[in-house]
Parts: sequence; C-alpha cells; structure tokens
Amino acid sequence: MKEFLSQNRVTFKEYNIVEDRNAFEEMWLISGQKAAPVISVNNEIVIGFKKDRLEVLLTRKS
Repeated sequence: MKEFLSQNRVTFKEYNIVEDRNAFEEMWLISGQKAAPVISVNNEIVIGFKKDRLEVLLTRKS
C-alpha cells in the first residue's frame, strides 16, 4: 500500500495500530475491521490493498 501510494505521489499518514491504541480504535470504528490496511479516500473506506478501487478513487480526488 505504501509503495503504491508513494509511486502515485499520494500524500498519506501512516498509523501503527499495534503501538497506538487510539489509531486501532479509530480504524475499527470507521471500518469495522481489526486488521490493516484500511485507507480512507475522500471519506470512502477501502479495506485491504485493492489497487483497482484505489486507482478509481484517486483519479476522482482532484
């Protein structure tokens, strides 16, 4: 995920859900998932690395 975002020049913030309990809780609340990666693009949640879906959402970003 990080490599894909970096290659596409997408600015992102990474959270360590193992070390940061608040980040884990927020991820769980927005996604209903207890596993990463979870990414939010324009308030749309993507669970797991779904390249095709991310490409669509990122082209609509602008």
